[in-house]
Amino acid sequence: MKKRILSIVLAVLMLLSVLPTTALAAEESVAPQNVVTAEQGGVKVEKRAEWTDEKNGKAKITFTLTGGTMTSLDIPKTDIVLVIDKSASMSKNGSPKMNNAKKAAVSFVDKFFGTGADQGYKDKVQIAVVSYSDSATTNVGLTNQKERLTSAINGISAKGGTHIQAGIHLAQQILDADKREKVKKLIVVLSDGEPTYSYPFTATGTFTGCTKTNWWEDCNARLTSYGAFTAVYSKTIGDGTSFSGMETDNGIFNWNWENSGNASVSGTCNKNHDRTQYGAYAVNGTFTARGSSNHGVGTIWEAKQAKAKGTEIFAVGFDIGSSGNAYNTMTGVATDAEHYKAATTTDISFIFNTIADTITQAIAKDAKLTDPLGTGFTLTTSEGGTTYTENVGDLSEKPTKIEFEIQYDTAHPAAGETLPTNNGATLTYTDANGTQQTIRIGNPELENLARTVTYVDENGNAYTDEAHKEKPHWYGDTVTLAPAPTKEGYTFNGWTPTGVTIAEGENSFEMPKNNVTLKASWIKNTKTLTITKNWEGTTEKPTVTFLLTQKKNDVPTNYTRTFMLDGEVDTGSEVVETAPWTATIEVPVKDTDGTAFEYSVRETEIGDISVTIPGGDVYVTAPNPDGSAYNVVKWHIDFLADYQENTYSFTNTYTALEHDYEVEYKFVGTEKPDNVTVPSKVEGLYKGQRIALARVSTSQAGWTFNGWYSTADCGEGDKVGDPGSTYEVKGSAILYGEWTYQAPQPETATLRFEFKSGTEGKNLPASGMPPVPNDVTEEVGTAVQLAHYTETVDDGENNGKWTF
Repeated sequence: MKKRILSIVLAVLMLLSVLPTTALAAEESVAPQNVVTAEQGGVKVEKRAEWTDEKNGKAKITFTLTGGTMTSLDIPKTDIVLVIDKSASMSKNGSPKMNNAKKAAVSFVDKFFGTGADQGYKDKVQIAVVSYSDSATTNVGLTNQKERLTSAINGISAKGGTHIQAGIHLAQQILDADKREKVKKLIVVLSDGEPTYSYPFTATGTFTGCTKTNWWEDCNARLTSYGAFTAVYSKTIGDGTSFSGMETDNGIFNWNWENSGNASVSGTCNKNHDRTQYGAYAVNGTFTARGSSNHGVGTIWEAKQAKAKGTEIFAVGFDIGSSGNAYNTMTGVATDAEHYKAATTTDISFIFNTIADTITQAIAKDAKLTDPLGTGFTLTTSEGGTTYTENVGDLSEKPTKIEFEIQYDTAHPAAGETLPTNNGATLTYTDANGTQQTIRIGNPELENLARTVTYVDENGNAYTDEAHKEKPHWYGDTVTLAPAPTKEGYTFNGWTPTGVTIAEGENSFEMPKNNVTLKASWIKNTKTLTITKNWEGTTEKPTVTFLLTQKKNDVPTNYTRTFMLDGEVDTGSEVVETAPWTATIEVPVKDTDGTAFEYSVRETEIGDISVTIPGGDVYVTAPNPDGSAYNVVKWHIDFLADYQENTYSFTNTYTALEHDYEVEYKFVGTEKPDNVTVPSKVEGLYKGQRIALARVSTSQAGWTFNGWYSTADCGEGDKVGDPGSTYEVKGSAILYGEWTYQAPQPETATLRFEFKSGTEGKNLPASGMPPVPNDVTEEVGTAVQLAHYTETVDDGENNGKWTF
C-alpha cells in the first residue's frame, strides 16, 4: 500500500514538473505575472516580459533557454571522424604542431573511451581517424577501441601538400558506410594552412553556334548552358604549394586550354561534335571560361555535400590567424560560426576537448522557438507580424538568451488589468534519441497601462452619450477634453479633474497611470451683486456714486450706479435697493457669444467729491487765494469684497478736521513809527490754509518795515514773508514784525574839469599844457573856487600861442 501511494505522489510531481508555472499560479492577485518558466526532459525555458517604453507601448520579451547536462545514457548513437592535417608544414623546421595535434586527438579519444569514460559512450560512440596531405588515408575505421585509435593517431607523420577536400570526402565515405538508424554523424577536420590540392569539377553542357563544314575545320560552338557540377575524385589538381594558379585564358583570347581552371563542361554541339569547355568553378556555383579559381572552392564544396547529408562539421584552424585564404576556407567548411575553432600549439588539446564536451552536452538539437504574440502586440522588426520564430540550434548547459521587442497597439487598448504577451509559445527540438519534442510555454503578462477617463455630471452620475461615455486611454497619451455638455439655464464652466492636474486654459492633458474623473462645473446664467453702504461719525448721508465694471476678455465696460438720500436709485429699474443701504443688481454671467464676464464695484463719488481709490481717505477741501486747496473734512473709506459671494461692503467714516489754529502779529522792540498799530489776530484757521500776511505802512521819513518773522530774533533765516505775501498755516503761530530807522543823508554834487580847443580846426598841443584840475564833490549850495590860467602855451608848429 505504501508503494502505491508513493507511486501516485511521484506521478503527480512528474506531471507538475512539465507544466508551465502559470498553470500553478494562484489567482487571488491581479498583479501581472511577467515571468513564466517551463521544464521538460532537462530542457528549461524562462520567458520574461517587461515594458521598455511604457508611454509608447514598447516591451521586451526575453527567453532564456538551457539544455541541461547530457549523461552518457542520453547521448545518441554517434559516429565521429577525426580528419588530421599531416602536410609537411605540420613539422617543418621542427614545429611541434604535428605532435601537439596527435596529443589533442588522443585526448579526444580518451574523453569517450578512456579509463574514466562512462560505458554509455563506449556503447554508442564510434571514432575513425583520417589523415591527409597530397591525398587522404584511413588510419583506422570506425571503432570504440581506444588502443587502435591511439596507435593509428600516433602513427601519423607529416609530409606533402594539403588536400583538405580529400580528407573530408574520405571521412564522409566512412560515415556513409555505417547503415545504423538514427546515428549522429560528425567530422572534426584540422588544418594548419590553405589547401594546395583539390578535385576538379565536371558537368554536362549544351553547345550551340557551330559552323564547321569541312573535316579539317575546328568546331567553333559555344557553351550556352550546363547542369550540376560533380567532383572528379579520380583526379587531383594542384602543385602542392599554391592555393590558386588555376587560370583560364582570362578573356585575352578565346583559347580553350585543356585542363585549364578547375572545372570542365562536356557535351556535343549542334552538329554533333564532341566539345569540352574548360574554366573556373566558384563557391557560389557559377562557371566561367575566363577567370581563375582556387583549391578552397573544392574544399568548401565538399563540406557542403557532407553537411547536406546531415553531417555536423567542426573545423579547427591551427595557427592560421583570423583572415586570409586558410581562414576563409576553414570557416566555410564549418557548419556555422560556433563550429569553427581557432587553435594554437599551446591550446590545441583544449580546443579538441571543448569540441568533445559540445558533442556530449547537446541534450537538445535543432531547437526552434515559436511565439505567437498576444492580442494587440506586433513585432517591431522591419518585417513586423504577430509571430516570432527563431531557429535556435543546439542547446547546452550554457543559457541561450533571445531578446526581441514588441509593440502594443496603444490606440486600441484592451480592457482588464493585465495584457497577455503571447498565445501559446512553443519550443520544439530533437532530443538525444532523435525524437521530436515540444515544450509549451506559459503566458507572461504585462501591466495594462490603459486607464479610464470618466465624465460625470455635478451629482457624480456618469454620462452615457457617445461623446462623454467612459473610455480607456493609454498612459502618456494626450487626451483631448470632451466638448461641453448642456444644461438649461446654466453655462458650462469646465471640467473639474480628479486624478490629474490640467493647466489653466488647456483643453488636453497627458494620461497618468491612474483613472481620471472629470466632473462638469456649471455657472448660472445670471448672478446677483450685493452692495452694502454703512455710515459712521455723522448723520449726514450725501449722495454716493458707485462704478460697476463689467469686463470681457480683459476689456472693461463701466456702469455708474448712484444711491440717493431718499433710498431710491436713479440708474435703472434692474437695481433693487433695500433699507437701509443695501442694493442688489442682477447681472449676466456670460455674453451671448459665451464669453464670461468679470465684475467689480468701487465707490467713485461722495456727494461731489471724487474717490480715486478703492479704499482709504478722501478729503473735502476749501480753496486758498492762490488756487490751492486745504482739507476741511475727511471721509475714511473701508472696502471689503467677497468675489465668490459677489458681495461688496463699503463703510464711510466722517471726520471734521480741526480748524482752531490762529496767527497773532507782534512788533519787536520799542522803536517804530508813531502812527503805526499792530495788526489784529486771525483765528479759526485750518491746517494747510493759506492767508495773506498783514500789511503795515508809515509816512514818517527814515522808517523801513523789514517783514514778518517766526522768531523775535528776526534772523535772516526766520523770515516767513513780506506784508501781503501768502503764508501757509501749519499750526497756531506768532509772527514778529521788525522796524528800522535811518536818518536822511544831505544831497551832494560833483564838478568835473576838462580842457577843449576854442579854435576851429586846431587841436590842443600834445605837450606843454598845464594839468587839468581834479574833480570836486561838495554838498549842494557850497561855493567852489575855480582855477584861472594867465600864462600862454606855445604852439610847437607855427610859433603860435594858446591862451586860457
